[in-house]
Amino acid sequence: MPYDNIGSTDEIQEVASVIYHNDIIQGFLNAPDDLSKDRWWIDNVDEGMSDAYIEVEAENIINREYLN
Repeated sequence: MPYDNIGSTDEIQEVASVIYHNDIIQGFLNAPDDLSKDRWWIDNVDEGMSDAYIEVEAENIINREYLN
């Protein structure tokens, strides 16, 4: 993975796709309504907010797949 964002667009898109298609995000997206989505998130995810979860997941993928 290149160290600049311009050179990393394909990798960034791949990381985003992996996160979008994981069980956590799909479970959240498939909850029937906003209240259910909130409850689903609270019951299934350690991070309190979706942006924190996505950031942690992205960092883990980058470290595992591109830096090690």
